[in-house]
Amino acid sequence: LVLGLFTRLSALALLGMTLVIQIFVYPEAWWQVHSLWVAMALVLIVRGGGSISLDAPLVRRRTA
Repeated sequence: LVLGLFTRLSALALLGMTLVIQIFVYPEAWWQVHSLWVAMALVLIVRGGGSISLDAPLVRRRTA
């Protein structure tokens, strides 16, 4: 995620991990912690890493 390589896939994995922790480990922390993590992961999944990420040249090459 820091480099922006495979951002959407990495954010999807983090979303899955967050949901597993929410359901099985720490269910009472939904609004305090996990809702923020889910929101951040969903933004990255929908929008991607941005124009300065390492994914950007791959997307440009694929669409050209």
